[in-house]
Amino acid sequence: MSGTTTPTYEVRHRAAQPAATVTRTVSMTTSSEAADEIPPLLGWLAAHGQAPSGPPFLRYLVIDMAADLVVQAGVPVAVPVPDDLPGDVWASRVEWYETNPVEEPDPARWVTRLELRLADG
Repeated sequence: MSGTTTPTYEVRHRAAQPAATVTRTVSMTTSSEAADEIPPLLGWLAAHGQAPSGPPFLRYLVIDMAADLVVQAGVPVAVPVPDDLPGDVWASRVEWYETNPVEEPDPARWVTRLELRLADG
């Protein structure tokens, strides 16, 4: 694949990050329904005078490929909102979507940052 970059890896401690979130239980075949919650979240923030403080994300609370996934769609914010995402209660995997697909329609050029929880504390 030409035009791809070599991924970089680093271990870092992550501070608490408030976020507006919606949690959905989905299957592997309906997993896109979780991502479909991001545009309404952005609309809710705009209607309440708040702007995102970072890229939208999907947080995987339960990953069971044979059964259900529990996925939280979220948008980081500077000021906590009801049901915000505490930084010390995140599950094994978070996907941050750095590229706005409206601005860059080519999926081959999208940037996604993955965070994996390695340990508590």
